[in-house]
Amino acid sequence: MVYEKKKLVMNSLLRVEVRSLGRQLADLAAHDRYARDILRPELLDALIEVTACVPVYRTYIRTIAPSEWAKQVIEDAIEEASRRRPHLSPASFAFLRDVLTVANPPHVLPEQRGERLATFPMFWGRYWCCSSAPSSRAFWDAAF
Repeated sequence: MVYEKKKLVMNSLLRVEVRSLGRQLADLAAHDRYARDILRPELLDALIEVTACVPVYRTYIRTIAPSEWAKQVIEDAIEEASRRRPHLSPASFAFLRDVLTVANPPHVLPEQRGERLATFPMFWGRYWCCSSAPSSRAFWDAAF
């Protein structure tokens, strides 16, 4: 029930903010040779799905070195999201994993790493603020 309520909140009350995050995620993907072919609607669907599957209010990622606990929370959410939505491409979930866990995959060239690390904090900050609202609202709606 909480999962469905989180998706409802993201697709109604936070629709504009979530769509904006989807555009920002697509911009990040455009600079990644393994993610540039993923369509924005699919990245957005993966983002919504993963966010709905995050079982905690917030992971508090504030540095470029997230804790192992935070990474595990994200990994678990991505696994659950890919199980719930198997038609979404594994590449969209893999890219989202890289972004949300602040990964530095080997295919990213050295000159791209600086740009990527400079852009990611803006995305994380907006994402984690936005992702906590569906959790709190969904729990409230499910409880009452």
